[in-house]
Amino acid sequence: MAHSKAIATICPVLDCRVFAPLGLTGAIGGVTEGKGKSMRLGSLRIQKSLKDKPKVVQPGLLVIVCVILMVAPKGLTGQEIAGETERVSKTDTAEESSLKASETANEPETDDSLSDHQKLLSAYKSSQETPGPKSLGKVVSTCEQVLSGTPNAEDQAYANQLLGWALLRQSEQPEVSFESAILFLDRAIELEPENWKPFFARAWHYGTQAQYAKAIEDLDRVLEMEPKLPRAWFNRAELHYQLENFVLAVRDYTRAIVLDPRDAQAYTGRGHAYFELAKYREAMSDYQKVVLLTEGEAAALIHRAEVAQIAGLWEKARDDFQLAAARDKTSGLPQIRLAWLYATCPDGSIANPELAVKLAERGVELRGEEDWPAANTLATACAASGDVERAEKILSGWLNRLEGSDLERLEATRRVVKKLSTENESK
Repeated sequence: MAHSKAIATICPVLDCRVFAPLGLTGAIGGVTEGKGKSMRLGSLRIQKSLKDKPKVVQPGLLVIVCVILMVAPKGLTGQEIAGETERVSKTDTAEESSLKASETANEPETDDSLSDHQKLLSAYKSSQETPGPKSLGKVVSTCEQVLSGTPNAEDQAYANQLLGWALLRQSEQPEVSFESAILFLDRAIELEPENWKPFFARAWHYGTQAQYAKAIEDLDRVLEMEPKLPRAWFNRAELHYQLENFVLAVRDYTRAIVLDPRDAQAYTGRGHAYFELAKYREAMSDYQKVVLLTEGEAAALIHRAEVAQIAGLWEKARDDFQLAAARDKTSGLPQIRLAWLYATCPDGSIANPELAVKLAERGVELRGEEDWPAANTLATACAASGDVERAEKILSGWLNRLEGSDLERLEATRRVVKKLSTENESK
């Protein structure tokens, strides 16, 4: 039962996560304003089963999740120009509350008549009223203009801080390339080497390109500065998972859980890591916690059922798959999982090949004809029910379409089907 790593989403200024390994959560992703980027490195997009996750996660699927409170630079009056970002929900999207600039009385109408401080405030305020690359570029150019002159110490410090903030925001714009984002963040780090936020954002970007070692190095730096940041621990755990450093992943997931005991994604990730380490009892315990925290979401039930299946707890596996199927009637995954159990279970009191065929057919209908795992399950169910001819036909249609482990799985199923065919002919 191979499952992939998942990483659910690093964000520069927000809540991000990398995929939860087995597919319950999903990659590294980030957000700060408006709709956030979501890339669970590996905690899902969203493979909800331990079986179907590919061992190699494509860079575009990365997702790490972390909550970051981004505060805009402060003005000379000491008043905050911006408030905290809103907490992001655990759905890999994040809405950051607007950063409101301090009101300034009787501002002159033209840039030429503005003081350095007023120019900075005006540029920032404009970026909040009409957010986007253009207004952020205006903030950057204004800061550079002020810094190229002879600002007083307070204006210089404020311009540097505001420039770092704008560069961070620029790196998060959807149209910005990876290379440009890294340049923005490198510069932001140079301006404020003790600010953890650009390191966090850069780790996310490295994660999207599968540069996991560099992402981990940046998160190491983040945790030196902010050791009580649960999402940073979670994100680093997901990265270790991607690198198959499962022991280290367990360590970091555990730290995330200590800091946030109700983080279902952290329990899911740790359960996946335990699963890879063949520590099924620990994995089952974590999945049980996820079931309680998510009030029995189908994905959590599927994970728990699959571990129960490995442990030979057939009734427990069946009951969880059935409950998952009752709660998720659209994805087809619970039906496929339950069909597999009914088709392959060695316990005669649980096995039900005929029902397996019906469930697998429904799963294929929901997941589509191009879903190989669903097709394989249907072929297996057909063979178990005695319809060997249909099983062979299904498998033959996939012969030239698969490679690697999927092709190996197909050949294994074909060997079983041929054995059943031979047995039927001899009767």
